[in-house]
Amino acid sequence: VDILLEEAENRDFTVQTAVGVAINGIPLATHISDELDIEFAVYRPPYKKVDPGAMSSNYADIEGKEIVVVDDVIGTGETMEKTVGDLKAMGAKPKLILAIVNKTELKEIDGVPIRSIVSARTLAA
Repeated sequence: VDILLEEAENRDFTVQTAVGVAINGIPLATHISDELDIEFAVYRPPYKKVDPGAMSSNYADIEGKEIVVVDDVIGTGETMEKTVGDLKAMGAKPKLILAIVNKTELKEIDGVPIRSIVSARTLAA
């Protein structure tokens, strides 16, 4: 939560919705949503990367909203690239990607900054 608040202040944005990437990003996004009293939504990546992902209809609508995308691990970056592209196509405005671990050396995906607790730069040191 502190990382999100720091980034929002430094980059001058307000997050309206925490979007958890299923499955392991859901508890993290739920926690952020509860702590900051913002909306919560769930994105389900497609089984096949060529298909579009989907939003769970049980949670907040993301169209036109500034969002934070939350997942546990960014492995190759492929799933997160697909996620960010799909969310933008759905009308969302991703402002930040949060992960516990970023195994890549990526600092952003499609213009959206990535922040993590553990990163490839940390692991390599």
